[in-house]
Amino acid sequence: MEYTISEKKIALDKKPEQFIVHLSADNRYKLFVNETEVAHGLARGDLENWFYETVDIAPFLHTGENIIAAVGWNYAQYKGAAQISLLTAFILQGNTETESIANTNASWKIFKNEGYSPLP
Repeated sequence: MEYTISEKKIALDKKPEQFIVHLSADNRYKLFVNETEVAHGLARGDLENWFYETVDIAPFLHTGENIIAAVGWNYAQYKGAAQISLLTAFILQGNTETESIANTNASWKIFKNEGYSPLP
């Protein structure tokens, strides 16, 4: 099993009424906003057609600095039969230019936890 933690800080001038993001992972994830879990799952699909979730994270944001974090993991050969997988990955994309400040890119801090691996 591969396990990663990612986080990004964003600053907001005011609390938004709506902040829509689209997210997916290969093959499982949990999304946190300011230490509150707001979404989890996996997005089933195949390597040609990958699905995603759409979430409004505005209720969890506030004026000033906010932390968006994700935990992602991949069960590799122990994944469910319906989950087609290639690499451990997580993606988050804002719905509009306003939400794009949260997009996954080089500004996210990523930590790969080497303490998790499948039992032989």
